Amino acid sequence: MSNGISNIVINPNWFYHRLNEEDFGKIILSGGLKSARMQGVRNGFWNGYDFISLAKKIDRIGNFTSPDYSYGCVIASSYAYVIKDIKAVKARYIKNHHKFCYSLSNLPIPIRFSYWLDEYQARDEIPLEKIIGIKIPYLQSDSIESDKMILSHLLEKMDLLGCAFPFIDVEHKKRIEPNRIEQYIKRR
Repeated sequence: MSNGISNIVINPNWFYHRLNEEDFGKIILSGGLKSARMQGVRNGFWNGYDFISLAKKIDRIGNFTSPDYSYGCVIASSYAYVIKDIKAVKARYIKNHHKFCYSLSNLPIPIRFSYWLDEYQARDEIPLEKIIGIKIPYLQSDSIESDKMILSHLLEKMDLLGCAFPFIDVEHKKRIEPNRIEQYIKRR
């Protein structure tokens, strides 16, 4: 490792789950990502009460465009958990049927549906030890200040809670230690 920044091979089997900075500390303290039911949340999500929505970084296929892929629409421009070695169900793609997908999402059946081609869903919870890092957002000039504020919050929470996830720049294939991430972001 060179100065806390090293090259990394991006595993095509990794999953990504968008990080909400307000819930970051709660997720660490609870031991991982949890489904709505396991959090005691009563209102449904697009992935239902029992499942956690995940994306995979896959190549585009056929005539599908970026809006058909959750990685490109949601994950690429966000901080996200990088997750490995979990069991997840590939959701069946149903184009332009959002209401139908939503109504099916709350059924506790193992057949899952999505309006994203690259969505997978994990049941109940993803333990903290399966989270191998935090994906940093793809550089967008309109969100640099917001991204810096989120990063500062994440670093503060990690320090406060005594955990240290490495950061992963998926697009540039780099692994960055927490004590080097602010410098790395400034250089991009």
